[in-house]
Amino acid sequence: MTDLNTRSMGYREQSATALSRRSFIKGSLSLVGAAFPVAAFAAKRLQVRQMSSRAAGTGWGLALVYGEGSLDLIDLDESLLLHSITGLRATHAVTPVEHLNRFVVHGHRMGSHEGALVVIQVDPKKKTWEVLLNTDLSGGPALHWQPNPEHTEIVFNTVRDGGLHVLDTKTLALKRFAGGGNHSNMAFFENMIVATDRMSGATTLRLVDRERGEVKAATAVGRGGHGVTVNRENALAFVWSWDGLHVVSLAKASLGKHLGVLHPSGDERSWFCWTPQGGRYSHDVSWMEGDRYNPYLLVIDMKNRKFERIETGDKDLRPSYLQISPGGRWGLSSIHGSQEIAVFDTVKNVFKGTVSAGVARKQFFERDMAFCRNRSRAVVTNSAENSISLLDLSARQEVRRISLQRTPMWMKVISA
Repeated sequence: MTDLNTRSMGYREQSATALSRRSFIKGSLSLVGAAFPVAAFAAKRLQVRQMSSRAAGTGWGLALVYGEGSLDLIDLDESLLLHSITGLRATHAVTPVEHLNRFVVHGHRMGSHEGALVVIQVDPKKKTWEVLLNTDLSGGPALHWQPNPEHTEIVFNTVRDGGLHVLDTKTLALKRFAGGGNHSNMAFFENMIVATDRMSGATTLRLVDRERGEVKAATAVGRGGHGVTVNRENALAFVWSWDGLHVVSLAKASLGKHLGVLHPSGDERSWFCWTPQGGRYSHDVSWMEGDRYNPYLLVIDMKNRKFERIETGDKDLRPSYLQISPGGRWGLSSIHGSQEIAVFDTVKNVFKGTVSAGVARKQFFERDMAFCRNRSRAVVTNSAENSISLLDLSARQEVRRISLQRTPMWMKVISA
């Protein structure tokens, strides 16, 4: 490890919306009146371990990494901590909006029951940033999110009042709808928000008409229904529940009709889904105590309503938390209890091999993963050793490891 010098970068904030905002940046910035000052922030050189000559290339861009109570903006090319925002607890929710070069973060204020929404504009080439939005969300902490396929809108759930909040990622206009629950997962379909109402117990899928602001249909989808995705082509919603995968019609003539339950052939019991909105392939993660991970990636052919497997071919290679690249071509999955990252071709249903990274904690969300803009590069968190790994997926090789000041929990990248 090498400890290098530091450099300074400026900070500024502009008013980008009429929404109310509450300042919470502490430590690196102090408050003057109601506005943030234009102040120098001494960027900190982080320790870096060079793993390959391939790391000499540039264009990795910026990573926004959440550790407990803090958001850290990191220059991946020069291994610099550019800026820290404290006072926020993010709930597995850093969303990159690549076409606008923006990070969207939701969660809640530390020491408060209020939800929070933060939007940070970055330039991954110039390595500059500004906070465009920093506002409270009424209704309690914000849990879970889902962008539409174009990332022009993102929907959030506030758990105290069951509110659904839709953010326009360009204008930053924010609209609220009723129809969520105390722990919703959501998806967009045409002019509707498709949302579950809870994480445990009997679950209802609600179809919320955004034009009229009313619930058009409510369908029982088993117990513990949580993960939700939709298939636009066939107008179907899929809900992961304890007893299997529930299928619900989104077609106008049969809106809300329950079309049956798909049962996996293995011993998967509890479901959790993170998937590109409308993408063909999804993934299950077993998360309840005593559940077992399996040596294959379970996917759903949503068009034909059937399960498929992508076998790893090794009983010790058991995928857990999954990220799928924008566009749906590549899947990265943490291998449970391992330093290996599995690489899947989710178009051809092929396991491509593994990439070794740092050490992750053996827990439900073992590590987070993010794809760079060209999709041949990725960045993953190593929660057990407070670091992130930069991966060359084409060569299936770790090229750099950057040590952090905090344990990384959630992380996303906007590359040059």
